[in-house]
Amino acid sequence: MPRFKYLLLVATVISVVADAGSARLLAAELADTATTRLNDDPYERLNKKLFSFNDGLDRYLMKPVAKGYVAVTPSPVGRGITNFFNNLVEPRVVLNDVLQGKLGHAVSDSVRFLLNSTLGIGGLFDVAKHFGLKRHSEDFGQTLAVWGVKRSSYFIIPVFGPSSVRDTIGELVDFFTYPLVYYHDVGVSSGLYVLRLVNSRANLLDASDILDIAAGDYRYEFVREAYWQNRKNEIYDGNPPLDLPYMIEDEPADGQPEGPP
Repeated sequence: MPRFKYLLLVATVISVVADAGSARLLAAELADTATTRLNDDPYERLNKKLFSFNDGLDRYLMKPVAKGYVAVTPSPVGRGITNFFNNLVEPRVVLNDVLQGKLGHAVSDSVRFLLNSTLGIGGLFDVAKHFGLKRHSEDFGQTLAVWGVKRSSYFIIPVFGPSSVRDTIGELVDFFTYPLVYYHDVGVSSGLYVLRLVNSRANLLDASDILDIAAGDYRYEFVREAYWQNRKNEIYDGNPPLDLPYMIEDEPADGQPEGPP
């Protein structure tokens, strides 16, 4: 997923600042404070090369394909495809709800999955939201953080984008909770993977435009800090401890996961 994750992270950061002008100021601040994050990014030289590789792959391949997909796909169809793939992730969410001890969420997300898989025609329609069932986002990387595994060094994975040792382990576990992994028809499952890839990129076209405008010469720093901020926000279920936008943090409270992720 070239750039996909950090485009989503950029959208998260932009929601904190007022406009692109403010975002540019934030990006400049990130560059000025970069020396405080050396322990988080010991592989910065290699990371920047991989960042450039992923950026080029996205710019010259995925983004044009995504634009073509949007041009030929009616909005209701695209929304249904997004709902379908979101629904396939629900079993993973339920599993991690349980592992984190969020039993109320586990029940809610299980009902969500059942409603959308049946009344929602295989997840094409998000019926559950009309019953007040909020969609949650949980993965094994978050579970490891809740269990007390400290965040680790930041690095860029070729093609897939920003990650850390902890989150990469989490993604490997999450891979085996995805239903398409067990679908017997390789041709169909491969086609669905490609569709998911293109559809996901299409949903982030606006975020990539924001990144181009806001980050300027500090794209790498901007994306790195957005990654940490987004992971911390997910681990604390949208209510992280009060912190500066660029994530210069105090020591975590006793009994809380190490932050930022």
